[in-house]
Amino acid sequence: MFVFTAKASKPKLILFLLILALALILLCYGIFGGTKKQDNNNQKASANNISERENFLKGYGWQIDKTTENAKSINIPSLFDEVYKPYNELQQNSGFDLANYKGKEVDSFTYKVVNYPDLPDNVFATLLVYQGKVIGGDVHCNALDGFMHGLDLKGTGLKFDPTKSSEDNTEAVATSMTTTGKAKGNNKTSGGK
Repeated sequence: MFVFTAKASKPKLILFLLILALALILLCYGIFGGTKKQDNNNQKASANNISERENFLKGYGWQIDKTTENAKSINIPSLFDEVYKPYNELQQNSGFDLANYKGKEVDSFTYKVVNYPDLPDNVFATLLVYQGKVIGGDVHCNALDGFMHGLDLKGTGLKFDPTKSSEDNTEAVATSMTTTGKAKGNNKTSGGK
């Protein structure tokens, strides 16, 4: 058996214990995932077929017309320009980040939304899918004075009952809309998708 003894002053002992405590904290932080980027639950959502995509959108309260599916491949640019920078900010506010997919070809699926508050026509939901997983999406209106916001209604000032159609929701949200019919607080962008 080996015994080691050392004589240290009180300040040196306190300093040693503080350094040891800091090292343990950093070790625990790394071991328990603190240094890893946390996965977004949205990105774990499978979107391999129309039923999975419909269920994903239902999770946000959206009802879609499956017969209106418009599927296409798009390229996420390697450098974000004046269009993609704000669009990625919209994605980040919704828990996604397209920066991880720069330069990648992804699938885009767009559906007509049938239960958007106060707007029965021209409202669509788009899901961006990479290798069968949802990586982004938005809800937008392609009318001349249209809008775009994240998949969630949070921050728009709108509320709806997802079990009702657009016509049934009109009265429930009338006070949440401006006089021009645009959603308050939405992330309006120029041009549509």
